[in-house]
Amino acid sequence: HPGGERGAVLKEPPVSRRFVDSEGALMKSFDDAGTALSWIHPDPARREFVLRNAAGDDVASLQWQKSEGSLAIGTTEQSQWTLKRAGFQRPLITARAAGESTDAATFELGMGGAGRVRLRSGYDFRWSSNLWRSEWSWQNASGADAIVIRREFAMDKREGIVENVPGAIPQREVALLVVMGCYIVILLAEDPAVRRPSGGR
Repeated sequence: HPGGERGAVLKEPPVSRRFVDSEGALMKSFDDAGTALSWIHPDPARREFVLRNAAGDDVASLQWQKSEGSLAIGTTEQSQWTLKRAGFQRPLITARAAGESTDAATFELGMGGAGRVRLRSGYDFRWSSNLWRSEWSWQNASGADAIVIRREFAMDKREGIVENVPGAIPQREVALLVVMGCYIVILLAEDPAVRRPSGGR
């Protein structure tokens, strides 16, 4: 190019990666999803779940890779994580972003399924439930509920409502914590042994 620096290479600006739902449509932004979402299990025969906003649009999905086991993929419009459980005496649940070599989040299970998550960003949140284990929440450092997941109990049903408390946690952490929270609730419902880790506090 005349007048240009020799050997210079023009680079295209980075393009944000966007993911699609099970029907190939672009997922809606989690930032605009609202504070109340529906957690749906469309086909009881498959280990696949979706999170929908009030308009019925998919904003996240959670898909297990096999009919058994803990490996699952969580997806939002701009992010995707691999989630899995490891260990028996002190089970750990990890979430790792696509293409990354380190975990974005590590959750240590305690007795009854309670525990604490530590994020790579430096934040950590407590995970707890009510007496009947029909309601689970991520709590911030002050002990206030930041994200609440209410499970709907019915035979072979794994659905419920997810509520995000505005301003309780940084917005950039909301999507990961919602997806990880739903993963934990489903895992606890499917595998009773997870609720009783030996060696827990």
